[in-house]
Amino acid sequence: AASAVLPGAPRESLAIAAAVAGKHASLALVAGAASSPAETAPASRLRAFFRAQAAEGAAMVGRMDLGASALFLVSAAMSYKEQKMVALVTQAVGSFIKLYLLLLFVRVLLTWFPNVDWMRQPWSILRQITDPYLNLFRNLIPPIMGQIDFTPILGFMVLQFLAKVLSSDPSVGRF
Repeated sequence: AASAVLPGAPRESLAIAAAVAGKHASLALVAGAASSPAETAPASRLRAFFRAQAAEGAAMVGRMDLGASALFLVSAAMSYKEQKMVALVTQAVGSFIKLYLLLLFVRVLLTWFPNVDWMRQPWSILRQITDPYLNLFRNLIPPIMGQIDFTPILGFMVLQFLAKVLSSDPSVGRF
């Protein structure tokens, strides 16, 4: 019956909303009734309605599988400020990944020039920043014929996938 009110809305969200709204409204009416001695008929009907809604919502919450609704519960519990903060942190991590992709690209491009001295600045800093990440993949894929290293390709793919997951901007993670 609850899904007939709002077609397309999940029953679990309606159950939680009914439980919360019914509980808050019945508490507000109880507090209001304590301050006014004469209770009117509409107020008593409204109180009964909210108590029934709270009981029905609590019963629905008791029957539903909360494991399937965990994402909804987390997003419903987050305030607007928290959602903005999560979006800001996610965007910052996505931007960092894009910058790191650029550093990896420069590193791979410079390996094509044999006269680059990797012990001199700024190349040694670039090597110190990018090699730990590339070494993760060098243990997985050995160089072909001792010369050709395909690990940067795998490293690029992983970072681009993470950038796509973390970013709502479709241009992040592309070159």
